[in-house]
Amino acid sequence: MSAPERRNMPLLHPQRPNGTLWFGIDDCIRKNVVSTYQSNFWGPWWTYRMVPDEKKVAWWTSFLQQYYWDKHHSQVRFQWEQILKSSIRDLA
Repeated sequence: MSAPERRNMPLLHPQRPNGTLWFGIDDCIRKNVVSTYQSNFWGPWWTYRMVPDEKKVAWWTSFLQQYYWDKHHSQVRFQWEQILKSSIRDLA
């Protein structure tokens, strides 16, 4: 998470200093989360809870490779899961 090369990635920050991105404000984040799981959605899951943990880890790992953040890991993970939960529920 703190590798120097990650600092060149889009930055996530809830207060949005210097044009950083955040969930619910910058729709590109939601679109990224949704497109990531849709391109790797191989299962009959009607809710987020039904998705196997290894699939969630794969989706999260993909998200980690797209953005950078410093101190807001739990907030980022929570927001990421909220997007997945609502998107997968909408499939039913």
